[in-house]
Amino acid sequence: MITEAITNPPTAITAGAGTVVTNMFIATLPVAINVIMAIYLIVVVCHKCWQFYNEIKDRRAGGK
Repeated sequence: MITEAITNPPTAITAGAGTVVTNMFIATLPVAINVIMAIYLIVVVCHKCWQFYNEIKDRRAGGK
């Protein structure tokens, strides 16, 4: 029974393809995390700059 399941072509192809996809995911995960963190950092810095800009604009207009 086990030998039949292992040698069954659809099962073997699925297991092989699953392994390839898993290995590709594991290999690209550190790069993906770094890219996502860089994008997040850019968004945070831009948001903080926007807040500073609005505070300065409000001070010049005489508001608090």
